[in-house]
Amino acid sequence: MEQTYKIRRNSKGKIMAIDVIDLLNACVDNNVLMGVKNDWIATYRQASSNDPVNYPEGWYRTSYNEALQDLMENEKAFHLLLDALTQKNVLFQPSLSDETYSFLKDFLGWKKQRKNRKKQRKEMSMNMSNKPLEFEEIKKGMYIWDDKRNDVGRVFEVDGHNGVVISSYTGGHMEGCYYRKNRFYPVYIPILEKGNK
Repeated sequence: MEQTYKIRRNSKGKIMAIDVIDLLNACVDNNVLMGVKNDWIATYRQASSNDPVNYPEGWYRTSYNEALQDLMENEKAFHLLLDALTQKNVLFQPSLSDETYSFLKDFLGWKKQRKNRKKQRKEMSMNMSNKPLEFEEIKKGMYIWDDKRNDVGRVFEVDGHNGVVISSYTGGHMEGCYYRKNRFYPVYIPILEKGNK
């Protein structure tokens, strides 16, 4: 078996955060990595050069977000994990389709590296609802416009206990943010509306 996935990059040239999350999840599901999905990964680290007594060489519990940030910048490690899945006869299939990736890339003008994101929001308005989302309307997997960050994100997790929405933004990072009224708007992606996920 051969992997068909080709590395896709965000506007900053890093591997897409959503693809890295999907790869980490596939590796945990198939016992390539030890950990708990969306929580932590066991990683092997060299001894700290500053404090080797308290931080010796060995296995450490690394947060998913830290593993995500490391892997987004390490194509060699990404390929090693793909190879490990291949050896287990597992085909890696990211949740973000190539069509949606292309749409978002064009939609956000990555090639142009626009500086005026407020203008971008106005241009995007034909694909957005003018009605802000209530917290209860925000669902895992949906695409949203974040008015505070002036960026599109994909909802990775919704924590109903403390109102935190964790999104993987097209700029390539993942962060927790508190729900605020009039902050999030739904984004309609034509590819997804046709049912091609």
